Amino acid sequence: MRLRNVYSALLLLAGIMPVSAQMPERTDSMMLNANPWLHIYGNSEKTFRQYPMNDVLELRFSSDAGKMTVNHSEKGDEDISMSEVKKWAIGPNVPRIDIDTYEYCYEITSKTIYRYGRLTLDGRGIFPDVTIDSMRIRGRGNSTWSMPKKPYRLKFQEKTKLCGLKKGKNYVLLANYMDKSLMRNFVADKFAQLIDMEYANHVIPVDVYLNGLYKGSYMLTEKVGISNNSIDIPSLDEPNSILFEMDSYDADADEHPFTSSYYSLPVRIKDPDAPEDYASYMQWFQSWKDDFAVMEKAVYNGTNVWDQIDLDSFVKYVMVFNFCTNQELKHPKSCFLWKIRGQKYHFGPVWDFDWAFGYDDQWSGVNYQIPLFSSSSDLGARFFLKLIKTDEFLTRYAEIWNDFYKNRLQEFYDAFDAYADILECTAANDATILEPSSYHSYVPSPEALRTWIEGHVEYINDPANNYGLYSNSQGGWGGWDW
Repeated sequence: MRLRNVYSALLLLAGIMPVSAQMPERTDSMMLNANPWLHIYGNSEKTFRQYPMNDVLELRFSSDAGKMTVNHSEKGDEDISMSEVKKWAIGPNVPRIDIDTYEYCYEITSKTIYRYGRLTLDGRGIFPDVTIDSMRIRGRGNSTWSMPKKPYRLKFQEKTKLCGLKKGKNYVLLANYMDKSLMRNFVADKFAQLIDMEYANHVIPVDVYLNGLYKGSYMLTEKVGISNNSIDIPSLDEPNSILFEMDSYDADADEHPFTSSYYSLPVRIKDPDAPEDYASYMQWFQSWKDDFAVMEKAVYNGTNVWDQIDLDSFVKYVMVFNFCTNQELKHPKSCFLWKIRGQKYHFGPVWDFDWAFGYDDQWSGVNYQIPLFSSSSDLGARFFLKLIKTDEFLTRYAEIWNDFYKNRLQEFYDAFDAYADILECTAANDATILEPSSYHSYVPSPEALRTWIEGHVEYINDPANNYGLYSNSQGGWGGWDW
């Protein structure tokens, strides 16, 4: 673990600022005082240990006895057999978030009812410590909600800054239970940032404790919505804006679902809040349904499509899904698009990439040569492929991809490696309580994920493979079989 590199990466790889933008450049000695920890990695995943170095008075090693001894300020000597130690390192730890509910609970069990409590953030010398008494927490997610490690939504009364992210009232804690590498969502968000996609999310790894119980390693990220820390449009435009999500799961109680007119897409209104008056609500709801139908009709008929949809946002949106082979576009699931009334639709932000990177096809082994769309039979595939086949899309896609491949691919790999370094200790801690699952056998580590990405990047870089967008059985760039 390289302390200076990891510390700097945690501050900068997501495009955020250090504790204070006005602070002088840190020296090596200041870096070493950034709350270093002793991390001891065991041969078994269940035997990871870590200690704040401020509490470690001495480290002793005995070759004759084959042991290392940690002299702790409160616990005294702790002997550890070197036969049980895979490696040890001194370096930073990720931030810790403690959530203490006013009424004790072992777990958050509702996606609709908030529990009230206090949030305490220990920035561990990297980010400012924060304590918020007026916090609310509830569950979130679709398929992930049924899993042993629950994802959470945090809500504050006032805009709050956590871990260098932009101030906001709403945050999400992603559990990443399906993803043993703990990196899939990071890859999607980082790639989106590098191709300059609007309002891409940022992720910060954190250790989460609920009422004193360790819940595991999580990703702290912005909640997608029309807000200052997500889709940050001018405040004067917010009353005339809309955020749709296309998703085949059942809508939550505070969402407003409908089935679209031309492709029978499952759509819901996510933001803003609906008018309280029933008559006003019905007018508001119907007007946005009609607006969506105008855009959808243009796609269906293939007329003036790019007068309705912002080309660059759509190209980059599809490109992120293709980079990660997230095939949820075909259902569709977790697909966001937003608009200011009278302007074009913009696609994004991208969201939910734990079921990606070839996981849909994992029963045939690890395969990076997977097209984003293998057929046009699904509802979402019919909609998205109709847009992808246009000359305007294909031309712009090639331009943006070629620029990334030539000028920013190494920057992506550097960020990937830095984030993997950051994760090492929190992933080891997470593994001590992780309930095993069949999900965990597929690309189960950052190293395996990087290998998969390297292969997939070269696969989609070949125009003969249609940039990985669809299979050759669909006719190639100019020979679509519709």
